[in-house]
Amino acid sequence: MPPYCFTLYHDGEYKDSNIDVEICEAVTDFAKDSDKVKFKKIDTVATAACVIHRGPYNTIGMAYSAVMKWIEENNLEIIGLPRESYIDGIWNKENPEEWLTEVQVPVTTR
Repeated sequence: MPPYCFTLYHDGEYKDSNIDVEICEAVTDFAKDSDKVKFKKIDTVATAACVIHRGPYNTIGMAYSAVMKWIEENNLEIIGLPRESYIDGIWNKENPEEWLTEVQVPVTTR
């Protein structure tokens, strides 16, 4: 399985502090849970509105604004938690302008 990491935001809206976020990492097998690490299967998302954000994380709000506007203009309904899938970042790109994140918002037709 290829490396895959994403975050799930449980708050449902932007918050500056006390953010309820779940960090998810793909694994090839389950292991024993610990106090800090839990193993679980994440449900498949059938349809998502997605946008690619290139640049530092402090400007990712522009990607969220764009995808939310697109969802509204296309009469879609959000049916799950937004995800951020980290494709390129500080671990493999020195220049923050080269960081690549996919924002995924589960949707369905109304």
